[in-house]
Amino acid sequence: MVVGANATILGPVSIGADSSVGAGAVVVKDAPAGAVLVGIPARDLTRLPEGSGSRAPLTDPAFYLDPAIYI
Repeated sequence: MVVGANATILGPVSIGADSSVGAGAVVVKDAPAGAVLVGIPARDLTRLPEGSGSRAPLTDPAFYLDPAIYI
């Protein structure tokens, strides 16, 4: 698991193996293995492919977030 600077993990939550928590994120819910958590409250932005580890590049277009949801 990788936790970014100033990330806050609140309450009794469980964060799965090979997950990453972005800098400044506030985790309030359980997260599955391979999750990439970002934001306030933290959301599972993508799921990493099985067995790739948290540092593998995401090359599959299905893993990219549609920027239109933020507008």
